[in-house]
Amino acid sequence: SLYIADAGNHAIRRADLKARKVVTIAGTGRRSLSRFPEGAGTAVDLNYPTDLTWVGEQLYIAMTGAHQIWTLDLRDGNIKVYAGSGIENLLDGPLRKSAFAQPAGIVPSENAVYVLDSEVSAIRRVGLFLGAQVETMAGKGLHTYGDEEGGPEQARLQHPLGLCRTPESLLIADTYNNKIRVFSLSDNTLTTLSGDARRGYRDGPFHRALFNGPGGVSYMNNRVFIADTNNHCI
Repeated sequence: SLYIADAGNHAIRRADLKARKVVTIAGTGRRSLSRFPEGAGTAVDLNYPTDLTWVGEQLYIAMTGAHQIWTLDLRDGNIKVYAGSGIENLLDGPLRKSAFAQPAGIVPSENAVYVLDSEVSAIRRVGLFLGAQVETMAGKGLHTYGDEEGGPEQARLQHPLGLCRTPESLLIADTYNNKIRVFSLSDNTLTTLSGDARRGYRDGPFHRALFNGPGGVSYMNNRVFIADTNNHCI
C-alpha cells in the first residue's frame, strides 16, 4: 500500500498497488475548524495534510493547516492530534502544549519523528515515548529565517519544504534558499550539500549546481532525488 497526504482534499488516501484501487482512510473533504478533533478517521475533518510517515501501526501526519502533528491508527482507523496546540508559533515542551507553524515534512528516527516546520524555518524533534517533548534542533521563531550553517544556535533555513532520512542524517530541501542541506543526527549540525542562494538551473559538481525553489527530496542507494519545483524538473 501507498499512503498519500492529499493536501487540497484535506484527506489521507491509501492506494492498493496490487488491486490498483484508491480509498480514503481519513478526512471528509472538508477543512477542519477544530483544534483537537478525534474519532473515526473518515468522519473527522482534516486541515491540509502535506506529509506523513509510518511508525509501527501509526501514521504520523504533518497537518500543515492546523499547525499540528496528528496520528492515524492503522489498526482501528481512529485519528487524533499528537502534538501541537494549534497556535501558529515555535514553542517547545510537552506534546500538546507545544506549537508549530505550518509543518511540511516528517520522517522517523529512533524514539522520535523529525519535523520540518516551514513557517518558522525550523527542524523540530518530537518524542514518541512516555513523557515525550517537542524540541527545536534548528531555528529561532516565527518569520525568523536565514542562510547559515552550524549548530542549533547558528543554523538557519528559509521556508524549507522537503525532508528525508539517510542512515546518518536528514536531507532538507531548503526551498527559499535554493539549497539542499544536510542535518547531522550525530552532532546536530547543519551544512550545505549543494546549491547557493541564487536561483538557477545548472547541473555539475555539488558546489556549482543551481536550483530554483526545490520542494522535495528522496534518498535511495547513496543518491538524492530532488524535486526542483520552479525549474519544473527532477
